[in-house]
Amino acid sequence: MKNNVAESRWFQWGRSALADGSFEHILGNAGHTIAHLMIDLQHVARPEIATPTWIRAYSSPFSTPAQSRGVIAFPRQVLEGPQGPPPGPPPPEAVAALKALPAMLAVGMRDTALLPEYVIPAFKLSYPDAPVVEIPDAGHFPTEDAPQTLLALLDLFLQTTPD
Repeated sequence: MKNNVAESRWFQWGRSALADGSFEHILGNAGHTIAHLMIDLQHVARPEIATPTWIRAYSSPFSTPAQSRGVIAFPRQVLEGPQGPPPGPPPPEAVAALKALPAMLAVGMRDTALLPEYVIPAFKLSYPDAPVVEIPDAGHFPTEDAPQTLLALLDLFLQTTPD
């Protein structure tokens, strides 16, 4: 996934913002910036859905810099590596239990943050027999770009997955 970080518009922006010192300021004010970042850098295929209600729904959890800590920490860890000592490897039985669970990947093929050409092979490493559904006109947020398609896929997955 290192190539994803190098080629992704989202992570290119993050690297640039870290270099010029604007990273924490922009993401620390996610309540004001998150919708723009989503549309511009992570690709929302249907920007017309960005109504005032939609913007409030995504921005209201981040009304203060303290509430934006996760928005800051995740991309920073991807770009700079974990802060503090790295965690040890997960217990093999936990990995085996996760790999034994049913899985499906529904991926927006216009995603400019987590690029499908890297996400799909990474998913297939852990779940080689699991279905991968490519949603051609969806970006990073298939729930927004192709909600009916995603709901139908989830319904099919739930109906065909053993208890």
